[in-house]
Amino acid sequence: TGDFLHCPYPDEAFDAVCSECAFYISSDAQAALKEAVRLLKKHGRLLLADVSFASPENHIRWLEAAGLSVLSLEDITPQWKEYYISCIWDGTVDQLCGCFPKGKCSYYLTICERM
Repeated sequence: TGDFLHCPYPDEAFDAVCSECAFYISSDAQAALKEAVRLLKKHGRLLLADVSFASPENHIRWLEAAGLSVLSLEDITPQWKEYYISCIWDGTVDQLCGCFPKGKCSYYLTICERM
């Protein structure tokens, strides 16, 4: 078990951090991002696949404000919608996190580098 808001590793311990659909279930996406940046070595990469309630431009600004340079951003919202609908259809939607705020969301695959 662990707590990705308070990882037991020293600053700049990793060349890469990967997060798949975890920042928003942490209950504090800003703190999760701050912790990921803390763990990255200079020029380390953050590979982030997650829901976002921001436009692509605001999503990029959020990452840049944390000290990251966005190398790639792909909006895969159509695939996320298809997945979500299939979960409703097959009865597994209750296994998805119910902690997302209400509102229109997107799903981005983002690769960033710590500056």
